Amino acid sequence: MEYLTTNYPFLVQEDLPAGTYPNNIDYDVTCVAVKAVLVASEDLSEDFVYELLTQMFENQESMAATQAKFQFLTLENAVAGVGDVPMHPGAEKFYTEKGVL
Repeated sequence: MEYLTTNYPFLVQEDLPAGTYPNNIDYDVTCVAVKAVLVASEDLSEDFVYELLTQMFENQESMAATQAKFQFLTLENAVAGVGDVPMHPGAEKFYTEKGVL
């Protein structure tokens, strides 16, 4: 695991709790996962991207009901590991206001 996460920084160790997915196994599973990234075109307005992130975080519980990975989303891990990738101005505004940038 250490080799993978060290040599491929877009990979992370993921510990899925038992029952994360319906009809899933009944014990925790350690696996390798790819960090999720939301990419936005620079053609999208600052307001649109800001509102998209606002809705995503305000409705996280209902989103997690349809995709279990949303239950692991936090403001802090949403900006972790971005590196040199430029952030959309709407995203930068959102995360700055939330205090994680």
